[in-house]
Amino acid sequence: MTATSGMPPALNVITLATFAASLSVRALDPVLPHVADDFGVSIATAASFAAVFAFTFAAVQPAIGAAADLFGKARLMTICLGLLGFANILGALSTSFPMLFVTRILAGIGSGGVFPVALSLTSDLVGPDKRQLAIGRTLAGSMTGNLLGATASGLIGDLLGWRGVLAVLGGLVIIVAVAVAVGFRGAALNRPPRTSLKALRHGYRTIFTNPNARICYSAVFVEGCCVLGLFPFIASFLFELGETSLSIAGIVIAGFAIGGLLYTLTVARASTDSSLANTCRQPWIM
Repeated sequence: MTATSGMPPALNVITLATFAASLSVRALDPVLPHVADDFGVSIATAASFAAVFAFTFAAVQPAIGAAADLFGKARLMTICLGLLGFANILGALSTSFPMLFVTRILAGIGSGGVFPVALSLTSDLVGPDKRQLAIGRTLAGSMTGNLLGATASGLIGDLLGWRGVLAVLGGLVIIVAVAVAVGFRGAALNRPPRTSLKALRHGYRTIFTNPNARICYSAVFVEGCCVLGLFPFIASFLFELGETSLSIAGIVIAGFAIGGLLYTLTVARASTDSSLANTCRQPWIM
């Protein structure tokens, strides 16, 4: 589908996938004090769940890009969603700290595998003149998932406990995985392109020899440490202040996602205004 014919319907499926994958990113942060109490560990130890999720989320990104080219983007995105849903449900059934720790590793792999594939699919579906707008919509799905995931985690945690949080979110992700599989059924993007390991190695070598890539990766690493490393301790901090409602902790953590969502909407609006301005100037240029 060309860029002039509007946004392809498949973009809605991709946005749904990023939304579902992001629901679990902040799932345990609002309920972390209860997790620590159940397993008899400190908040600092329980915060390792967030750390290992974030680490595996980041570590799988390079491998996921190669796997998507080898096995098919839409197929791989569906598999990652299924893994994420299974990991959440298994986490809800965990009987020990190490078992829950392993499930968060699996969840990080599943969630981390969705986002780069979603961006790549978006770029494949939308032409350059509308690509920024389409990516903004994909990011909006991710930020909305972060927002509702943190908020819902607090609400569900007050009602069903932290195990209920993982069980409910896991079930929702599996439902979305089925929806994505149906949405891309028979699509050309569901089949892997012709590629080779030699071509993949050349691509990675080209990226990592670029000095700007090192600056970009370093900046994102520092940002992640400074920003994302704070979230696991917010609920504990509120508990010390006397605010023991998990719903309040979820709302506070969701504030970050609200800012990100406003940014993506601003980018989408700015991109639309820029496209309209270019269209208006085009006759004069010609």
